[in-house]
Amino acid sequence: MKAKRPISTHPSVTHHLLSNRRARYIAMFILVLTCGLLAVPARASTVGCAGASGGPFDFPTLNAALSAPGALTNNAIFVSGTCTEFVLIAGAQNLQIIGNPGAALVDPGGSPPNFGAVLEIDNSQFVVLRGLSIQVASRTIDNAIPVILVQSSDVRVFGCRLEGAGASDGIDMFQSTVRLIGATVIENNNDGQGDGEGVFLQGPNATLFLFADGSGNCPTIQGNGDNGIFAFGGGATVINRPGRGCGTIQNNGFTGIFGNLGATLNLQLFQARAGLVQIVNNGFGVVANTGSRLTLAGPINVQGNSTAGIRMRAGSGFIGVSDGTAGPTIQGNGTTLNPICCSPAAGISVANNADLDMQGGQVTSNGAPGVIRVVRRALLSPEHFGKFHGGCCLWPGLRCPRGLVGRREGHLPAVQAAANCWGTAKAWQTDSLIA
Repeated sequence: MKAKRPISTHPSVTHHLLSNRRARYIAMFILVLTCGLLAVPARASTVGCAGASGGPFDFPTLNAALSAPGALTNNAIFVSGTCTEFVLIAGAQNLQIIGNPGAALVDPGGSPPNFGAVLEIDNSQFVVLRGLSIQVASRTIDNAIPVILVQSSDVRVFGCRLEGAGASDGIDMFQSTVRLIGATVIENNNDGQGDGEGVFLQGPNATLFLFADGSGNCPTIQGNGDNGIFAFGGGATVINRPGRGCGTIQNNGFTGIFGNLGATLNLQLFQARAGLVQIVNNGFGVVANTGSRLTLAGPINVQGNSTAGIRMRAGSGFIGVSDGTAGPTIQGNGTTLNPICCSPAAGISVANNADLDMQGGQVTSNGAPGVIRVVRRALLSPEHFGKFHGGCCLWPGLRCPRGLVGRREGHLPAVQAAANCWGTAKAWQTDSLIA
């Protein structure tokens, strides 16, 4: 049989674009991918699930489309309607799954599948999900599954809406790279209650990127009961690149971004993109624990997190500028003055041999102390501190820095530390936080 030529070289391309449904889908996809600089698939097929209009379609379910000969390589699958099924993709190469307006993949409920997610992607490269709503049913901890599970794969999630529920996570990823590009990861009732991570990544070799899409839409991770992003172990890395990266991490019950046991949190932003990284209204803004490394560079906003904006325990970190003069703003945090765990509250809390090098930025208008050092071996860099509102306190029983207006100097009893350092309204500057 004579091989088909690519649509761009067909002698009657105009006629085929007008008369052939599949050709029209390919042409539309070429335009979309040209903007996104992605590889163009060699063929396309269509799926019409419940409620789909505009058929006929090639397949009645997404699983049927993926089971067709050669479907996992150089293929684009266009989905219409609501597909209620568990889906496993394994061994794919350059596979694109594109949702037409209103398209959804929905957890059918009941016993979880053997492979463990609404959509699982294993051992696959260059898988693109675009424009889909993917939803997990409300489940208890004993039968919870993530919306998407990614293992040993490279996946791009464009403009999708991933809805968790109950104890389920949005994305779980292992030894994989996932790029969230203008996508939303949200618990379906957006209340920040219960269990479930927005994104959980475990090292080694697990990397999450946050990117704007071609229209400037940023990823949003919100309303999850545990953490917005939980990076666990060495080789688990969260990256926001300064030129294209952006994101809003908000209203998550415990922490916006949590790094533990050697994770790397690298969030940077150019001056021209000020305000495009927002870590707001979580329990904690960012946590770097036990060998984890935190970088906050540029005009990133960490605001309104009820217990602390930044919390560091036995980790290391840098807070400063990127390409200009403005560093992060740590403001309005620590409003829960007597948290049920993890006390004390602060704008920035550093303890347990943590090392924070702060070269720029503002710590302002926090409900608790602006910067608090919890034990003697915690280190705050003595150079180039910005202006602080809300005071600084070394907790408990350590020396407060000279020049703190309206607060007692010298060694303070632990029981008096909070009362003597809380909430000063007068701005002050110092070259050193080490007395």
